[in-house]
Amino acid sequence: MTGTAASDASAPSGFDDSVFISYSHADNAPFGIELGHGERTWVTFMSEELARRLRQVSGDETSVWRDPKLQGNDVFADELEERLARCAVLVSVCSPRYLNSEWCQRELEAFVEAASSTGGLELGTKSRVFKVVKTPIERDEQPPPLEPLLGYEFYGVEPDGGTREFLLMPQPDGLVLFFQRLDDLVHDIAKLLDEMEGDEETEPTAAAVFLADATSDVSQYRDDLKRELERRGHAISPSRETPLVAEQLSQAVRSELQSSRLSIHILGSRYGPRPEGDERSIPHIELDLAGEVAATGELTQLIWIPDAPGPRENAQQVVIDRLDDTVSDDIEVIRGPLESFKSYLLDKVSERVPTGSDATPDATTHRVYLVHDQADREPAVALRDRLEERGLNVMTPLFEGSEAEVRDLHRESMVLSDAVLIYYGQTSEAWARTKVNDLIKAKGWGRTKPFLATAVVLGRPGIASKAAFHTTEALVLDAIEDPDVSLAPFLDQLSRYGEGR
Repeated sequence: MTGTAASDASAPSGFDDSVFISYSHADNAPFGIELGHGERTWVTFMSEELARRLRQVSGDETSVWRDPKLQGNDVFADELEERLARCAVLVSVCSPRYLNSEWCQRELEAFVEAASSTGGLELGTKSRVFKVVKTPIERDEQPPPLEPLLGYEFYGVEPDGGTREFLLMPQPDGLVLFFQRLDDLVHDIAKLLDEMEGDEETEPTAAAVFLADATSDVSQYRDDLKRELERRGHAISPSRETPLVAEQLSQAVRSELQSSRLSIHILGSRYGPRPEGDERSIPHIELDLAGEVAATGELTQLIWIPDAPGPRENAQQVVIDRLDDTVSDDIEVIRGPLESFKSYLLDKVSERVPTGSDATPDATTHRVYLVHDQADREPAVALRDRLEERGLNVMTPLFEGSEAEVRDLHRESMVLSDAVLIYYGQTSEAWARTKVNDLIKAKGWGRTKPFLATAVVLGRPGIASKAAFHTTEALVLDAIEDPDVSLAPFLDQLSRYGEGR
């Protein structure tokens, strides 16, 4: 709810309210769009939708409020300052007018000052202040409490470099982008409120991921990947805005990389802004720094080059042309559409690190591509679990997306995997033969090394063609009678030929 919070609304212990929205009166003027409920003003619409979505996500009758008066001649009341001190989270709606509003600055200062006596302004790397950027503003113009924070930008960058607020874009596309960004904000607020209440579970994440800065032409892809990874419990860095001075930037990035297991870099058509003191762009510097760490074997670096909608800037093309000289076991360059890369990435970050007696020799570098048809998903999942129990990293096919995306990911997996296991169950013999032939075709798709191990698992149902199935390209393991057929021949081959890696 907005306005005065209801008495039954919930907030973290020690606070009367969960969220206060600080905004300039000028930013709540009608923006000339009907959204199913008549004309709305920007802040009113955002706050109502934030409150509604926060209740859905948190499961509580969470209080969201703002001061609806906010007139220029109002006196900053003591009761408002007191209420700010009893609020868990502040959302600042940033715009040029917000920065020039004495009232808004007083609200921000009062909340920051009060936070020092109510648990502190930060919980770990997270701030109790959330920066919603309605209209672009220069970072060096933002007040100190806001400047280092990652913002939730409610506008997009157009091809000509201009910006446009989501709600002023052609609909329904602009509205979709608005609600996606709002959902990111809501989930992060809900998670922080849980942590303040002590309800947040502290299960270890599968991977700490450094998600490098992206240029405006691919920033939406970065947002999509960040959203997907965070929903799955992965810790994402950086958690603060990137420094604009080269020396500070390098220091901050090196620190983030030290605690990361994986770094992700999205290279679009644009080169990106350059920090003070370096001729390279910010994404280029992050790419180089992560590459140095990956070269030591302490980090896996994934570099994704999506299909470019237009010509690349010259400086960016030079960076991409040099990538082939850096590829290794720990530095991977992947080309193709978003869904293909996302599927590969999610397999990558879910890889289990083997421990104790379950680990096989050099298992952390062994990637097994488990090829199967959607109809065989259930037995394939059981097979995947058995492989992962041995400490192997298992990649699986894509079943959602266009035909081209499914094909591209299959080829990429054939190129990047160390071993291939084909499950032949409810599909046709022609399907199985095609997948076996792909073992040969992989070289033409860019594979440079032989597979360490290959096998075909014959699953149910038992039919005549399977009884006569034979290939010299792979081991054949019969799981028709025994679904838990021993994988020892495949694992022994993988271990034996992988020892020299």
